[in-house]
Amino acid sequence: MFMAAPKNILLLLDEDSSATAEAVRVAQQNSAQLTALFVLDSTWNDYVGHDWLSGSGSRADFIDYVQQQEEKSAEKAFARLKSLADKSLNIQCITKVGNVVDQAHQEMQNGYDLLVASNPLRRGLERIRGNLAALCEKAPCRILLVPAGD
Repeated sequence: MFMAAPKNILLLLDEDSSATAEAVRVAQQNSAQLTALFVLDSTWNDYVGHDWLSGSGSRADFIDYVQQQEEKSAEKAFARLKSLADKSLNIQCITKVGNVVDQAHQEMQNGYDLLVASNPLRRGLERIRGNLAALCEKAPCRILLVPAGD
């Protein structure tokens, strides 16, 4: 079966540059639009629970710390993407807050031909959850999984 070249690519940005480099390569090769999605994982609040941290400022401080680290990771990921791409590549950068897989599914509904993501996902709590299957399930477009670098 013949697959048309992708013209509208979604990159699920994470801490791995292998998927970023591959998305740039595919976009440049096909003169495609590249949209980079970085999801600030907001599910840490549920993950850390409400036990010993509940009665102190430690829990709130931890959540604030994680949020700051997420924002720094987003800045670094976008900068890395832009350093890999030449000026002719049309890149749109999007930041969303929420569950990584849920936000990726929501964004995929916007008419992409291809999703590029790391295998395994290295974004927020997806490092722990290992929800690559959940990302692929019911995807409305083709998915290119790029082995994560070291």
